[in-house]
Amino acid sequence: MRSQSAGNGELPADKDDGPGCPTRHPAPHFDEKGHRMNSTTTQDAAHFRIPRLVTTGYAKSLRENVLEALQLGARRLVVDCDAWSRIDVNVLSSLIQCASACREYGASFEVANVPGEILEDVRALRLQSRLGLA
Repeated sequence: MRSQSAGNGELPADKDDGPGCPTRHPAPHFDEKGHRMNSTTTQDAAHFRIPRLVTTGYAKSLRENVLEALQLGARRLVVDCDAWSRIDVNVLSSLIQCASACREYGASFEVANVPGEILEDVRALRLQSRLGLA
């Protein structure tokens, strides 16, 4: 995802890197509610965060934001699960779909800081390989 917040919640204007080069944008960060955050990140990476308490519609919002990031050129997507407090089938399904979309786009997908109890549940369900977890 080569898009990121320009500090005002909007995407920056296109920047042409020269003849034959794709248009590039910095990658956005998204908060736990799926809203674009005003923060700086590296050019081809996008970061997302799963909240402690998942609200209705969060999983769908996560999928949509990951897809948007991929369409904008992100090639490394990271989902921080540090605050995730209990397994949620909708979020788990969304993460699997996000990982699949990243494979289709040739992007890397990382699920980071997964709490031990949730990691145990993911392993018990034999889904760790679908999420890229060891």
